[in-house]
Amino acid sequence: ALSCVREHSSATDDCLEVGKLEVDLVQDTLAKPCNQTIQVKATALGCNLRPMEDITLVEVPNIKIGTDCGFKYMKGYGCDGIDNNWDAERTIDECDEDMFPPEVHSSVAKQVCSTKFFPNTDAAVECISNYVEATDDCLEVSTNFVVTRYIRQRDFCNPTIRVTSTALGCHNRSVQDISIVDIPVLVDGEGPQRVGCTINDDVFEGKDNIFKDTGFSLTKISDNCSD
Repeated sequence: ALSCVREHSSATDDCLEVGKLEVDLVQDTLAKPCNQTIQVKATALGCNLRPMEDITLVEVPNIKIGTDCGFKYMKGYGCDGIDNNWDAERTIDECDEDMFPPEVHSSVAKQVCSTKFFPNTDAAVECISNYVEATDDCLEVSTNFVVTRYIRQRDFCNPTIRVTSTALGCHNRSVQDISIVDIPVLVDGEGPQRVGCTINDDVFEGKDNIFKDTGFSLTKISDNCSD
């Protein structure tokens, strides 16, 4: 609120230079939380600060401060050098002002790494780590990659790589500091298995000038993945 008023206030004097505007909250214990007043003080420099001739006070009423008054957090509030949430201690850029988790940019990784088979999950993780990027509006980010536990047999060919990005500096709060993205991959490191294949040698019956049944039989061909 103070930053907004300061940004949109200016002062001029007919003769003298005007000092930096002083912007502060009027300490009125009777004022309603959503109806605060901010005072702007402008001072003309050069004449010993006469109270009437050199100082002007302007009050801006009906300022809403706090989340209960419709205040909305925005990205960057936790690192802009301003006490945006006006806490009791008037702490600047505390963790309570940083409400947005990291962003995991995974579209390229999904496009490149989710459309081809890998010989093992390590190769899949390496591909994803090369294309995933995580950023945070205020804090440094760490990212790790974990293969989710196989639950069903088919999951051995279609595992999921879980990407977890954590903003460092505010005790790893589950909502404000951690983002999770799951990326499916295809893994198949085994070729198909062939069992019980037989075939007869006689393939042509000369007497009737026709081919005869060779007796080819295939007991079973299996693969660990469906295709």
